[in-house]
Amino acid sequence: PSGSDYTVTTLDNSDTAKPGKPTKQVSYDASGLVDSVSYFTSTWSVSKDEWQVDSITSADTTNSALTQSAMA
Repeated sequence: PSGSDYTVTTLDNSDTAKPGKPTKQVSYDASGLVDSVSYFTSTWSVSKDEWQVDSITSADTTNSALTQSAMA
């Protein structure tokens, strides 16, 4: 949305038994420009029946196509 900061989170729904795995998050500033990119690693919790985020790798960047390997 123009005029306010916002974040878009990408979820992997390829495994229908365990949908909603968080993979990437892109944050935008109020003008709509990319502010940062984050990647997630996560593990499926059988007891909670949900994804648990193990780690987050982030970079302040204007490049939304930045890959996780490029941030290392």
